[in-house]
Amino acid sequence: MSKTEFAGSMDNIGGSWVAKSEREYTSYGMRVFKGDTAKAISMLGDALCNATLNPAELEQLKVEVAA
Repeated sequence: MSKTEFAGSMDNIGGSWVAKSEREYTSYGMRVFKGDTAKAISMLGDALCNATLNPAELEQLKVEVAA
């Protein structure tokens, strides 16, 4: 799913998420209600295993990490 769809899905379950990229690593954090943990883990797994990279966003991230 796209970044926008992912954010919408998180909103639908009342959750929040953050992704942070540094030079050597990328980290993801999610906060959801206890009953939505399985859905959140499934969404995160799907995002990591089926990632699609937007070339423009990737170039922007390269610039941010290099700064």
